[in-house]
Amino acid sequence: MLQRSATRWARTLTVLGPMLTAVLLASAPIGAQAPATPEPTLAPGPGMELTMQRCVICHEAQHITRSRLTRAEWLENTELMIKRGAPVAANEIAPIVDYLFAYYGRNDDGSARPRPAGAAAAASTTAPSAGGSRDVQTVLATYGCTGCHAVDRKMVGPSFKEVAHRFGSEAGGTERVARRIREGGAGAWGSIPMPPHPAINDDELRALVTWVFAQR
Repeated sequence: MLQRSATRWARTLTVLGPMLTAVLLASAPIGAQAPATPEPTLAPGPGMELTMQRCVICHEAQHITRSRLTRAEWLENTELMIKRGAPVAANEIAPIVDYLFAYYGRNDDGSARPRPAGAAAAASTTAPSAGGSRDVQTVLATYGCTGCHAVDRKMVGPSFKEVAHRFGSEAGGTERVARRIREGGAGAWGSIPMPPHPAINDDELRALVTWVFAQR
């Protein structure tokens, strides 16, 4: 059932990304919702990896990090996305909402609430400066790649091995895969769209494609 839900969710990515942003921003007072400079990736903490896998398949992390919602509002938004097809199992709701409220929450009266110590600094250090790089596993987690792809089995999208076998020896295959990662699109593996990842920098993209092709 979760696999079917993931497939339905992937078919609506290009619509729901902007929609979720609007829902999040409309939910909180301006003073509580918008840091001057949203962190480019989620802060490390309990539930972070699951949240990345379930949420960043649709939109970039900044859609979360720029928001400050109450626990009830994060739960409402999560349930709304599930109703629209997000691949979140029932037992995953609580850890996702707990994480979102702990790191990106506000009090019911609209006032700011303290974040776990070092959260902002940790998020900043996990994100590279322009042109910087991270290890491939961090890149995979940051951009939600493992929410749709596994190394050796099909999920919402093809396995990394399938991608490597299909494009690894093709002339121009490296550029084609890199372009698909950054720009998104559909057609190479059917009608299910892949969301774009415009924030990925050149070093990260190069390392990711090299790693994918190494899975042959």
